[in-house]
Amino acid sequence: MCAPAARAADVPPLTPGSPLWVYAYSLGAVDGDRSAAAPVNSLYARQAIDRHGPWLGTLLALDRLLRDAREMARPLARVADDGRVRYLDPLSRNDFWLRGER
Repeated sequence: MCAPAARAADVPPLTPGSPLWVYAYSLGAVDGDRSAAAPVNSLYARQAIDRHGPWLGTLLALDRLLRDAREMARPLARVADDGRVRYLDPLSRNDFWLRGER
């Protein structure tokens, strides 16, 4: 059994005109949802920017995009997301060093 994936309800709504809004309502709408991870890349980016600010949050989001494919090759916990199985890769798994955790 898979656990439910994270939802967008835990981050503020997108600001019209922001880079993520432009992506979500133009390129993302055409390109479709291809991320094998949960949360999906756009939600991960929103969480990172909300938690760490625009500069560091954007760097974390770019890091996620660059490692998405190779990370998904490793065995990770699986979650159900709208009837699709994704691999659990929350922000907390990747920003622990910013919070002083090991």
